[in-house]
Amino acid sequence: MDGYDALYDYKKCRFVVPKGEWDLLEFGNHNQFVEQYNGILASFSVSSDYAEDDVISYTNILTQEKIVESFVVKDGKYYAILNADGSIRANKLFKGNEFSKIESIIDLSEYASLAEFKRERKEFCNKRNIAKKQEYYKTIASRNDGSISPYLDREVAQILELRKK
Repeated sequence: MDGYDALYDYKKCRFVVPKGEWDLLEFGNHNQFVEQYNGILASFSVSSDYAEDDVISYTNILTQEKIVESFVVKDGKYYAILNADGSIRANKLFKGNEFSKIESIIDLSEYASLAEFKRERKEFCNKRNIAKKQEYYKTIASRNDGSISPYLDREVAQILELRKK
């Protein structure tokens, strides 16, 4: 795959796509349609900032399976077609799990910049991350059974232990 994270114009001695603006820039060999239309497929993902308490793990008392829960919020993957000068073609972003599975189109004209769009989505993810943690801890506190599992494992175990007399 011909993938990079920056684009340098050696004739003008400057980066036309600076490092860090996009996670990946893909050129013609990987995406022939991009080469055909003389563009660069650029992509990035947005997720909540990682905190130490974003992942918990415990052993399920019923199955003895180790369960790992994550509070990380992923907003998805965004794509754009870039022109050779680094500008975003039609000033549009495409959102989808893959470029062949686009679910929505974002008009960047509604934002001051690509950086503002990313900041807004990151803020959304961080707020959702906090809400998920609060919901989890509220559930744990309401059960008050000493378990860190958000599921009804103990209740199911009690029913399993019932025997007909």
